[in-house]
Amino acid sequence: MPPSCPARAGARGLSVPASTLATALVAALAGATSGAIGVVVYWRLSNQERIRDMKREARARRSRLGADDILPGEAVRLALANLRQALVMLGRVAPPALAGGAVMVPAILWLDARAAALPAAETWYGGWELPFIAGALAAALAVKFAFKVE
Repeated sequence: MPPSCPARAGARGLSVPASTLATALVAALAGATSGAIGVVVYWRLSNQERIRDMKREARARRSRLGADDILPGEAVRLALANLRQALVMLGRVAPPALAGGAVMVPAILWLDARAAALPAAETWYGGWELPFIAGALAAALAVKFAFKVE
């Protein structure tokens, strides 16, 4: 067969069925949509002002910890205060973050059911997961930086 023959495209170049590309596109769009909505849900549920204040306080303590004239007792006190504040921050951001992540569950379940109908040979990209995660990450970061979400 000549090299330009369509039957040889898979052997010489990338030959991807249209249904696979459609699945990847749908997965990326579903990921982008659910990622953006998830960040907005987190942003609205979390106390952004308090989180900014806590980060500012932590930066001030870390700056003081790096000072040359710090005494050992003060260093321990500041380190313990940083640890306490980190645990408080975790308690503040975990519930809104879980709520934002829960937005993705319906999209994940739908995509998993949709991809199960494809023949295994058509999943050259490893399934719908990679385009979904890439779309979700890109959209989530875009919303985070656009609206200065902490």
